[in-house]
Amino acid sequence: MEQNQGVTASERYLAKLCKGTFLDLWSYPNPYRHQKAFPGDAQGKELCDLLVVFGSNVIIFSDKSCKINKTENPQNDWNRWKKRAVEKSARQLFGAERWIRQNPHLIFSDAECTKRIPLTVDSNKLRIHRVVVAVGAKKLCQQFYGSGTGSLIIEGGQRDAGPQDTQLRFAVGQPNPRKGFVHILDEFSLDVVLKELDTITDLVEYLEKKERFFQSYDYIVACGEEELLAYYMTNFDKERGGYGFYFPSNMTDISLAEGFWADYVNNPQAVERRKQNQISYGWDEIINDFTQHFRKGTLFLDSGRSRDDYERVLRIMASENRTCRRMLSRGLYELVRKPLRGVANNRCALSFADPTVAYVFVSYVPRSIETDETEYRNARLEWLRCYCTVFGAKDPNIQQVVGLATEQGVDREFRSFDNCFIDFRHQRELLEEDARRIQAVLGICQDENMKKIHEYDRDFPIVTDVRALLKQRRRKLRLKKHALRQNHVADKSAQSDGETRRSRRRKRRSR
Repeated sequence: MEQNQGVTASERYLAKLCKGTFLDLWSYPNPYRHQKAFPGDAQGKELCDLLVVFGSNVIIFSDKSCKINKTENPQNDWNRWKKRAVEKSARQLFGAERWIRQNPHLIFSDAECTKRIPLTVDSNKLRIHRVVVAVGAKKLCQQFYGSGTGSLIIEGGQRDAGPQDTQLRFAVGQPNPRKGFVHILDEFSLDVVLKELDTITDLVEYLEKKERFFQSYDYIVACGEEELLAYYMTNFDKERGGYGFYFPSNMTDISLAEGFWADYVNNPQAVERRKQNQISYGWDEIINDFTQHFRKGTLFLDSGRSRDDYERVLRIMASENRTCRRMLSRGLYELVRKPLRGVANNRCALSFADPTVAYVFVSYVPRSIETDETEYRNARLEWLRCYCTVFGAKDPNIQQVVGLATEQGVDREFRSFDNCFIDFRHQRELLEEDARRIQAVLGICQDENMKKIHEYDRDFPIVTDVRALLKQRRRKLRLKKHALRQNHVADKSAQSDGETRRSRRRKRRSR
């Protein structure tokens, strides 16, 4: 299914960002709703600027790039811009949501309405997130405040009754609170949010928690979306569900001033996190590689699997957040660089997002020039299926197993991947019998040679500042030396006092 890439420059940039965050299979720039049933309509009508469909999660984007026309009344200029860029976009979002819930089978990726976008989830179970991207106020906002990122002030809460500006502050609230919560991003915060939360799981979790946060307090104001994101990313409570907006429950009004984002970006742990996450993008590349081959019909081993089967496997892989992708990618990399013991090495891991899902990685002997590629890939895929079947049968809690197989060795000019999917939810007894037969013949996945990925990385690695550590050690050494000197002086003083007292006693006796 070929996709649009956006009409305007800002729509194309939005599509590019979302392709990196949601990956190609689940983002649809400029989708259309089927209008041919209505008299006079020859083709579809644009539904929104970008639609993301990932399982039961749907994100609707409306992008408006508008210039602020300057007159002698800046307040009126701002209000007119906000109506065009924010309130009009919000109306498009509410209309798109209504169509998605009522006609999920009439949404297409092309204007001719020939390529249907798959929305197979019950409309009542959909979790819809509305996002406005308002572009055009950044420079004027920076001029007004004299500095800063040019990001719009975000305000809302239970007292928010809708748009009502009495003074020029470049602040945006909820366009229509009765119809639903709308996330409002600008050209700066769009970049920040989609690059910092660049997986569907991370982004959806943030949007949901932010919406609950604004609905839990009377009034909230933040000097930009980036300040909200920075506060969210620096407040983690495992018992309360991970990252979040944690404030005392007795508070009613909350204000987040500038500074949170600047501190977060320059934090050594955040810098180290970005460095360590680089390996995780190998996971994204594997998903995109399978997606492109599937769309072009160039999959080497199709095995007769349907689009829904492939989408389900890739959606399981894409459900992992960035930290989990880092760990899985590292496990796969360590496997392929390890020398082979026999025909294949393996490594297994439970999904960090869903403990009922397991991954099996297989590093297989590279193909020789004399070996036919089809024969080689079939043999490798069969080994992968055997490993997946045996590993899934070992744990009764595992319901689905995703397998990846590739060539051993890291410095390879060409690399291929095969995947398989074993579903234990409906045929466990039969698969367990197959697993026992496989183990009896091949002897694979014995307890002593099963390599599992157990460790769970910290999202933000602990960074030790060597200079600060040395400075602290030198200070402790100085304090210790000072204490020793003090003790030495005290000992000498005590010794001197003792000698003085003894000499006085001798003098008295001689008298």
